[in-house]
Amino acid sequence: MPAQELTEESVEEVLWSDACLAARVFGAFLRDGRFAQARLVVKSHAGPVRERWMAYLKSLVPDGVAIVSIPSHVTLDRLLGGLDISQTLLQGKKVHVQGLLARADQQVAHMPAANLAEASTISALAAAMDGGDVRVERDGVSASMPARFALLCFDESEPEDEGLSPVLKDRIMLHVDLRAVSIRTAHVGEGDAPEFAQEPSITDETRAELCALAASFGLHSMRPAMQMVSLAQAIANLAGKAKVTRDDVAIAVRLGLVHRARQMPPPPAEEEPPQEAQPPQDNKTEPEPPETDTSSDDQEVSTEMPDDLVLDAADASLPPGLLAYLKAAQDPQTARSAGGRRGSKALGASRGRPLTSRKGGLSTGKRLDVIATLRAAAPWQKLRRQQGRNGPARVHVRKGDLHIRRYQERTQTSTLFVVDASGSTALNRLGEAKGAIEMLLAESYARRDHVALISFRGREAQVLLPPTRALARAKRSLAALPGGGPTPMASGLSLALVMAQEELKKGREPTLVVLTDGSANVTLAGTGGRPQAGEDACALAKQIGQAGLSSILVDISRRPQDRARRLAADMAATYVPMPFASARNLAAAVKAHR
Repeated sequence: MPAQELTEESVEEVLWSDACLAARVFGAFLRDGRFAQARLVVKSHAGPVRERWMAYLKSLVPDGVAIVSIPSHVTLDRLLGGLDISQTLLQGKKVHVQGLLARADQQVAHMPAANLAEASTISALAAAMDGGDVRVERDGVSASMPARFALLCFDESEPEDEGLSPVLKDRIMLHVDLRAVSIRTAHVGEGDAPEFAQEPSITDETRAELCALAASFGLHSMRPAMQMVSLAQAIANLAGKAKVTRDDVAIAVRLGLVHRARQMPPPPAEEEPPQEAQPPQDNKTEPEPPETDTSSDDQEVSTEMPDDLVLDAADASLPPGLLAYLKAAQDPQTARSAGGRRGSKALGASRGRPLTSRKGGLSTGKRLDVIATLRAAAPWQKLRRQQGRNGPARVHVRKGDLHIRRYQERTQTSTLFVVDASGSTALNRLGEAKGAIEMLLAESYARRDHVALISFRGREAQVLLPPTRALARAKRSLAALPGGGPTPMASGLSLALVMAQEELKKGREPTLVVLTDGSANVTLAGTGGRPQAGEDACALAKQIGQAGLSSILVDISRRPQDRARRLAADMAATYVPMPFASARNLAAAVKAHR
């Protein structure tokens, strides 16, 4: 596509064209038996565009190749295989059953929500991808089965989520993005099943440039560089070319590098204009040193920044700005800094995401994992029947066989803003507090997080916004936030302490964000008196610190104040002096603290 002004339609067309080309490359790898290279990740949510693309991909899968679905919450027993409990109990000897990875040998393994997969699942998957087999050493079973499979992953994460595991990204060659593609653009035509002809040639210079280009995107593993060479050859092969060209390199960059880039390559250095003739110097000026061989310097630069030819090729076949769009959509650093806060993980006994069971005795509140218990007891049934210690029971289960269910529960979080709205100094910061709360509330809506707002001014503090995730209600409360008057800081801290304790009772982890300059002139009883008001505020701050609450004190004075530092120390809070604070910086500070 010739360079043109970046529009929504042009972005959609390029993204959809790349997705269809990736499907053809994927299908060609399958037909050629190159399952280790047929690996593709699609950034997309469920919808008509994804269904249409999936139907197109299935039409390119050769006959005899099945698609084996692997759920994101799959257990290791089902993924890797293990004991067949029923047959083991029936036959009195160990009977092994294949896992999903072994069943996917010479097939396509499909993960609909790969971004939600557990770390143990990712590790087992990566080991099988690297070794081409599945090795089982558990439950008294020792087995090795071939697992040379293609892989199709869907990444359904939001921008604030962590996204697909870097371990998988590093091992997957093809990456496409369908999130910005509308149904009006998602149209495909009928065509023959893709097949590879004779492999196109690629020069050593192009290989070296592709390696340098991968490094310039922050991908220092050897896998991306080798994948780019194979991908550029595959693209040229499908186009019927005998040699890899610049256009093939450009498409390979879009399909294989941009979506997993950790950084964008610096632009090529511009040539310096020729210098004008200098007037003759006097004899006292030292002569310029002679030119020396800079081949080593040139070589060092080429490893850090790709050749201009490759960078031009990456920009030649797409509208200006598309690379930046893709990088902004996929940059893990951007996604991590823009993301909402996650609640901490806690082990529970009754609810949450199931974890691998562990041996243990039954006690109050614990649940028996019957399957795991039978799996542990099954190999010993024949011996135990011969011993006959447990009588004529069909299944002999002993205390050491008992396995207890475990769950991982992610606790919710809440951010309680305590804003000093008194006086002109605080008034200058109310707009920043409102902006930060709106930013965090928008993220908490997707994260099921809560945000509250407490304002103290006049004679006492008041709750302007109780813990909520309602976006419209929060905006109305923020718009009505008043300012001016005395500073009842002790009342504000007391109200924040009570609200934080209520949040703990509800199972949420509160974080106090206190925006103040540290001065107080109204006591807890609502009377005047600066010394007593300061003592009351320090006493409440120490109570917050002793309660072990997570807290941040943002010094909103024009210059950092010692009284604000002392108040933060009493609260055991993180002190953030922000004389030139902004809504974005404040939100970033809160997320970094979480």
